[in-house]
Amino acid sequence: MTNSGIPRQGVAFVLRLLCFGAFFALGLPMFSPSAVATAMDQPLDLFALAAPSFTNFDARDGVPETVAVSVQTDREGFVWLGSPQGLARYDGHRWQAIEDPALNGYVAHLTLDHDGILWASFRDLGIAHYDGLHWQLENLASGLPTQHISRVTETVDAKGDHELWALTVDGGLLRRQAGKWIAATEARQLPVKSVICIARTRTIGGHERIWI
Repeated sequence: MTNSGIPRQGVAFVLRLLCFGAFFALGLPMFSPSAVATAMDQPLDLFALAAPSFTNFDARDGVPETVAVSVQTDREGFVWLGSPQGLARYDGHRWQAIEDPALNGYVAHLTLDHDGILWASFRDLGIAHYDGLHWQLENLASGLPTQHISRVTETVDAKGDHELWALTVDGGLLRRQAGKWIAATEARQLPVKSVICIARTRTIGGHERIWI
């Protein structure tokens, strides 16, 4: 026993407890400022503080006075709009309709392929593609099997090769080969001639399949 009446073991226990409490008290401020600094160093997302801003375009801005059917950007970053009245382009400042009688038709869909070629599918005029400078139209006169096109789309096979397909209203499925559109042999046994969509799988069933 000590003079205070506490056993020596008890003194040792109290000292250990006091030392632990001192370490904990000293250790707490050592970690708290760094944690606070880390939280304060996180960048502030200003866009998360308010609702997004929208700009409406109408005929006064050059947008065709009809329903916008499809919107797509080209490889230069310009925005193209397809409508029943044809094509229009937005250059970042204003919209401008494409004044070409050959392209004044119902644009069903716009597609940008992996080569940066922009394709426009026309309901009654055929298929047009934009190489960055000019639009080139393909129709019956140039050898297109049909002019009633609902969509141009692209798939990738197991080798990584890209293929372009044209989905038609009355001519089945077309494939792009050697710069020309030809009837796809894969679709000759289809019960209907109107093709709405297409996809390609590589592993289902152990081999590639085209879904139409």
